[in-house]
Amino acid sequence: MNLPSIRHRADSAYSYALPDGRVTLRVSVAAGERLRIRVLWGNKYHFSTTRHSDALRFACTDGIHDWYTVTLRPEDPRFVYIFYIENEAEAYYLSEAGFSQTYDFPLCYFSTFQLPYIQSPDVQSPPAWLQNAVFYQIFPERFACGDMHKDYPDKKVIPIYTR
Repeated sequence: MNLPSIRHRADSAYSYALPDGRVTLRVSVAAGERLRIRVLWGNKYHFSTTRHSDALRFACTDGIHDWYTVTLRPEDPRFVYIFYIENEAEAYYLSEAGFSQTYDFPLCYFSTFQLPYIQSPDVQSPPAWLQNAVFYQIFPERFACGDMHKDYPDKKVIPIYTR
């Protein structure tokens, strides 16, 4: 298992709340490394004794990373989680503390990933038109640099505008 390639952060690229109260989690791994990934999740104050387990599914690849994802519906906005990652040869827990072959659930409050309290401003609600939108990014300085010596470094250029 290529541990340095496995990545998850508790931020908007890898974990985010949806408008309907669900939460989406993502993990990226090296492309081609097929792993079984489960998320162990639950209420922040009861996680040491009571938790749920759901499998992440392979979602896509960009040729460098494979992405696994799961969407959950926590019953409480104080949501914490860790991952259990395995292949045929080995298995690890992944928490804020990193990788470990065992996990100390009674002391989980030190190392779980968490969305401490999901509030409405934290929820992304993209407008409907955004689904099929096309964006263009224009770099005006690529057309003509303001510093004429950079555009024509071997020619002496007299600026048009002087102060």
